[in-house]
Amino acid sequence: MIAVADDWPMWRKNAGRTAVTSETLPEKLTLRWRRELPRTTPAYRNTRLQFDAGYEPVVAKGLLLIGSSLHDSVTAFNAATGRQLWVYQTDGPVRFAPAVMGDSVCFGSDDGYFYCVNLKTGQLRWRHKVVPSERRLLGNRRLISVWPVRGGPVVADGKVYFAAGVWPFEGVFICALDIDTGGLIWRNERLGYLFGQQPHETKALGGLAPQGYLIVDDNELIVPCSTAYPARLNRETGKLIEFELPAPGRLPGGWYATLDEETLRGLRRGKLTFDNVINSELHEDKVRQGKGSPGVSRIIRAGGQPLKFDDRLEGVDGTIHSMIVANGCLYVSTRAGDILCFGSRNGQKAKHWEQKNTKLSAAPKSMTLAKSLISASTGPHGYAVVLGLGDGSLTKALLLQSRYHVIAIDDDPARVRKLRSELQGAGLYGTRCSVLQKSPVDCSLPPYLATLITTETPDRVKGAWNEIAQALRPFGGIAAPGTMAVKPAGFEQSELSGLPLIRRVGALPGSAQYEGNYARCEDTLVRFPLGVLWFDDTLSHFKRSPQPEFVDGIMVSRPKDWQAERVQGNWSIDYPLRRPVLSDIYTGRVLLPTEQSSLRNKLPDIGRDEPQQSYYHAPHQKTMLNPPPR
Repeated sequence: MIAVADDWPMWRKNAGRTAVTSETLPEKLTLRWRRELPRTTPAYRNTRLQFDAGYEPVVAKGLLLIGSSLHDSVTAFNAATGRQLWVYQTDGPVRFAPAVMGDSVCFGSDDGYFYCVNLKTGQLRWRHKVVPSERRLLGNRRLISVWPVRGGPVVADGKVYFAAGVWPFEGVFICALDIDTGGLIWRNERLGYLFGQQPHETKALGGLAPQGYLIVDDNELIVPCSTAYPARLNRETGKLIEFELPAPGRLPGGWYATLDEETLRGLRRGKLTFDNVINSELHEDKVRQGKGSPGVSRIIRAGGQPLKFDDRLEGVDGTIHSMIVANGCLYVSTRAGDILCFGSRNGQKAKHWEQKNTKLSAAPKSMTLAKSLISASTGPHGYAVVLGLGDGSLTKALLLQSRYHVIAIDDDPARVRKLRSELQGAGLYGTRCSVLQKSPVDCSLPPYLATLITTETPDRVKGAWNEIAQALRPFGGIAAPGTMAVKPAGFEQSELSGLPLIRRVGALPGSAQYEGNYARCEDTLVRFPLGVLWFDDTLSHFKRSPQPEFVDGIMVSRPKDWQAERVQGNWSIDYPLRRPVLSDIYTGRVLLPTEQSSLRNKLPDIGRDEPQQSYYHAPHQKTMLNPPPR
């Protein structure tokens, strides 16, 4: 289970995640090389779920490897020089460090697949489809699988273990695969519907929500689980041994858990340790703190000596995110995106691999077309989709002339690779755009996603627009199919300088506005069974706040200002409200202050300068927290 001493082949060194190595470092460390990489953005704002706040390097057989949630890839560098050797890209963010065994590099992606590539070449050995379908949604502002791999991989005894899925009611999959063949050893898909105690004295169905790096503890597999504490499974069969849903009064858990090195020395199984800086959350106006010792996640041990991330290290600017020790060298990653290698003095000048962005350009014809499409749309914000690539010029033109997040889809590997390279070189990939290697005809776009859908290859997608059009956003989403033969039912047809347009005008039939304050709503579309359309934690505006309003596809929410001082001596009133926040109900995107100015001007400016209700509840609810008995 424990790796060779010289290497650091998975997150925190080994399958127990102890971050302890017998390697020693020279007394005087000298910078060998430094490589600038783009700063990553974690999926979540909440520290309990920030398993991907920076790069997590691993080292095996002279190679340093990192996963990237920005460029959707795993990259290998020469560990001695920092020179890039190979890159393997996926169709979604890679949010966890890869795990290496022998010549196999194992990693999962938010695209719902698990991969194994050759350590020396980066060539694909096998790929395992974890999920039951190609269904996609917007997750943390990226187009991903409904079942992203958010249980980080761990390898032991020729097997690799990981988890996919984050919403129990959508399905959660914990798997064991044979590393040599990619063959499925077992899969537990029964952990998303566990009945038990929930917060606020209720009982309901719940389940595991894997978020964090899995751990091997002798014959058990430990699975970190979001707000709950980790689950234990039988490593040979996948059968659940122990798990508790977050019951009333339970303190928060988080993504981080490891085995304690001290208990591993004398016991058959180790003791789980936690960091209570991670296991904490702001609950209304107070911080609730769970189990653990502060800062243990930011310490490793090499040759019996502790190395603390928060201690100053000469040659490192900014906050250290991670450290590992391998081959007599100390490797450091920073929150700014730098990777640095320190070792003994070798008489050579340190190599500095700079990050240089190139200027993006597009053909004049594409620039003109993009400008016309943006002008015909509801505005330059939101999501745009390009189905089928030519030379990629229209995709680039949309990026240059709008604030769209552009998603380009094509199944030709060479075209995809070329456009990805250009967009990464311009510093836009992952933040403003992504390119998926999928069929543009059968790409399972989520409904109501796009402000604009267009194509660079009209002939390739001309027979699929009835289905594609369902991905247009209500209240004005447009598509430019490039052919006159497209007539999806329920959409307005028009032209733009001879170019046919499809427009989704107004609200969805059967939908309704909602004025808040527990008013009756006549919407006939919201019916069970329900599925996740998007998820993110940018919005958190509902605790004790007024009910949001829904106007023409826009949600208006009024968060409480939990940092304000409570009105002294009066506990019947509570914190004031902040300014209204506007967001798109179909994508979760928070609108900029310059958007929807007419709607903003109509909103009453209440609650910022005067006390508000302590707890907003339905008018018929006579007590503060409890509804009347039936």
